[in-house]
Amino acid sequence: MKRSVFLLVLLAGCGSHAVNTSRPDEPYNNAMDTGRSVFDLGHSDQAEGQYRDALKRALLRDDASAIHDSGFNLATVLLDQDKPQESLESLKSTREALEIRNYPHTQDLSLVQAADLYRMHDYAGAMQAVQAPLSSGDVALRERAVYLNGLSAAETGNAGVLASMASKLGASKDTATQTDYQELDAHLALLRHDPAHAMASAALVVQKRRAGLDYGGMRRALLLEAQAADASGEPKQAVALRKQEADSRSSLQAPISSSEPLIDGSASDKPEK
Repeated sequence: MKRSVFLLVLLAGCGSHAVNTSRPDEPYNNAMDTGRSVFDLGHSDQAEGQYRDALKRALLRDDASAIHDSGFNLATVLLDQDKPQESLESLKSTREALEIRNYPHTQDLSLVQAADLYRMHDYAGAMQAVQAPLSSGDVALRERAVYLNGLSAAETGNAGVLASMASKLGASKDTATQTDYQELDAHLALLRHDPAHAMASAALVVQKRRAGLDYGGMRRALLLEAQAADASGEPKQAVALRKQEADSRSSLQAPISSSEPLIDGSASDKPEK
């Protein structure tokens, strides 16, 4: 998405399984639509309230599909507010509600769970949680999972998994996915002791994230470029890049989410409609 989410998140379009009904539930629809509108304007806190209302309405009508969609959105905006633990707790409640209703479409919930765990620096847990969406038939969802798995592999120094994930994204012709690929490629170059290549790839990601208004992703790429600059023996450049990242972070305005998206860079990284 074009601002901090995965995210995020943050993700949907990946996973709505709603079924049309002859009489739409207006309170539910209004809460979902308003939540999406205020989220797109950068007000995750207000979106949270709307999605909580939508989830209550979904439970009232005993509608598994609506429970899924509103629960997904709620977890997503909690992650966007940098509340991964609350997001995990919300996901747990949503999963329990879906399980007793025999609702099977939960791979997108696993992706949000993986993003939560990544945010909490539980990279092994993130790699485990992401396994289900990695095999999804939904291309957008699967590519988000591949990207997140690659980031987790980079954090753990697992060059084999990282190379495999980068290869999967490299074949895509989607512009946003190519940016994700270039970010993984920069991480892989660092692990392979090729800091010059890493710097070049990271610098390109910085430009593309900025152009897409994804400033959280831009900051992450700036730090990656700084790491590569250090490895290249260019400490002054590394200091400058970290200062650029710090300037961007300190300029965050109160109404805008201050979280670092973990699954960003895609038009699919938005709550369900």
